[in-house]
Amino acid sequence: MMAGTLTPRRIAQGVITCLAMALALPLAANPQQLFQQAKAAELAGKAVEARQLWHGFLEAEGQGPRADRVRHRLVVLETKDMSRDCRHYPVWSPDGQWLMYGYGGLAVVDIATGEGVSMESPTEGMYNHDWGPDGVTISCRQKLDNGRHSVFLYERQPDEALYPAGDGGAICEGIGGKFDSTGENLLISAAAKQFGARRVAVGIARYELASKRLLPLRWKHAERPARNQASWAGKDTYVFHAFGPTTKNDRAVFVARMSDGGGIKQLTDNGADNRTPAVAPDGRRIAYSRFKQGEPEVVCIALTNGSLKPIVLGPGRQPCWSPDGSWLAYDSPQGIKLLRFGGVSACLFVATGQWQGDTVTLTITSDAKVHQTLRVSCQVYDERSVRLADWSWQDDPLSVPPEEYLSSDYSIPPELLETAASLRFRIEPDSGPATVILVKAKPADRKE
Repeated sequence: MMAGTLTPRRIAQGVITCLAMALALPLAANPQQLFQQAKAAELAGKAVEARQLWHGFLEAEGQGPRADRVRHRLVVLETKDMSRDCRHYPVWSPDGQWLMYGYGGLAVVDIATGEGVSMESPTEGMYNHDWGPDGVTISCRQKLDNGRHSVFLYERQPDEALYPAGDGGAICEGIGGKFDSTGENLLISAAAKQFGARRVAVGIARYELASKRLLPLRWKHAERPARNQASWAGKDTYVFHAFGPTTKNDRAVFVARMSDGGGIKQLTDNGADNRTPAVAPDGRRIAYSRFKQGEPEVVCIALTNGSLKPIVLGPGRQPCWSPDGSWLAYDSPQGIKLLRFGGVSACLFVATGQWQGDTVTLTITSDAKVHQTLRVSCQVYDERSVRLADWSWQDDPLSVPPEEYLSSDYSIPPELLETAASLRFRIEPDSGPATVILVKAKPADRKE
């Protein structure tokens, strides 16, 4: 990491009054108009205005499928189709600016421009890939000489070549590994361990990169003892599909705790082959693919508490959420498709960021009736989504009074200003889900 640090400075605080008059107008009481106004505000980047308009909509139309989508941030705001050459297993860069994709061979594509680059590697057959928070480390599945599937780590080079990390050996046996938000752990599916000369399949396990320990996650189910395709759903929860000897074409999605194997909830019970579950950063929304004999494979979206009937988004598979949870990418018959979502988030605050010159202004707007203490961390990335710096202010939290806003300035160190292209802020309350926002530099903000 580079030596400089961001130093927060509180610059403004006040009571929220900006939209109270607008929402009181008779015209704004029409649910359809409020719905369209809220969508337009989100698309224009007016997050605070959009949130108040969404709340106004829910007051006017509090029940029904449309209200459910608004309440759980499942309103589709826009769609974007990548090139037909972009296919299979989309994975977002940690700052949300690029997608990695492929099956066997890998490539990256700039989401804004559509320009792509193939990733050269010394070995062939790279599958079930994931992109680490440092922007450099890539995990993937490859075969050992004995035919066993194992997880390997690679490092991106400036020309997008992939070099083996460390000694180049497999870190453990498994069919794929998913990084957690810190990059310190991998969630391994179909893992196995060697105990002397004996190989033991352990199912899903957490791999600690620093200690190189493989920690099996407890699971016991009479009908569905086998698990696969696990993804993180929070610090101590994960999702996966489970099946048994007689249910190989009936794979149900579950959520469970890692620490003790408890908190088990079955999220699908449809007799279908449900695969590749992925949970948004808010821990609430889950997307997965569903295949039923005689029907096309489709991508569905639901809630991790099982309270919402799954919504079919369209033909496709292999969904993956953006780092801030505002976009979902998946592989469709026409290539990778991106959907942008809006609505009310689970957090009791809205966070926005504005980058001007060498300063980023972070503004927190609270709807809570009580005081909120929020802890902020920030990662800085360059144009290739490589992390330049990683800071946290756990000992200097933001204190936001009820129904007020608080703005803080963060000055970017001079040694980072020339290469910094985007920032990822994570704002975490004492309880409830965290919010992630992505702030991208404008060309005028970059020091040449």
